[in-house]
Order: sequence, then structure tokens, then C-alpha cells
Amino acid sequence: VSQSRYQRTQSYAQHVDSGTRIPRAVTAIIGLNEEYTGGEFWFWGGAVKQRIEKGALLMFPASFQYPHGVQPIESGTRYSVITWFV
Repeated sequence: VSQSRYQRTQSYAQHVDSGTRIPRAVTAIIGLNEEYTGGEFWFWGGAVKQRIEKGALLMFPASFQYPHGVQPIESGTRYSVITWFV
């Protein structure tokens, strides 16, 4: 389990959560707050974007087929909890 905090202007570049060194099957992210703007979670270079609301759970395959990232935070701070299943 990991905790993440994104503050103003912070983002996360496109990546995948599984690899040969750290094999993972599923990623799960829980939104902890809504007091921020920007910071949308995205897949496939931004083709699909999703704001993670407080209490919402986003689950997806951790494989190379699901590259994803986080848009820059415009204001406030975005908090979430992340875990992976093998």
C-alpha cells in the first residue's frame, strides 16, 4: 500500500505498474479528497480521463496495455491510497 500526494503543478508521467522486476496484476486507487482542481487520472496518453472522487475506487489491470498517468494539479492538493494485487 502506498499513499500519494500531488500538490500544485505536480503530475505523473505515463507509465505502467507491472514489469519483470515487480510483477503486478491489478492496480487499485482510492480517492481521499475533492479539494483540488486538475489532477485527473488518465489512460493511453490522455485519451480517457477520470477524476477520482473522495471515497471512489478505481481498479484496472497493471499490465503494459494500460499506460496511465496524472494530469498536473491546478490548485489544492490531491490525496489517494494506492495498492497492487499480484
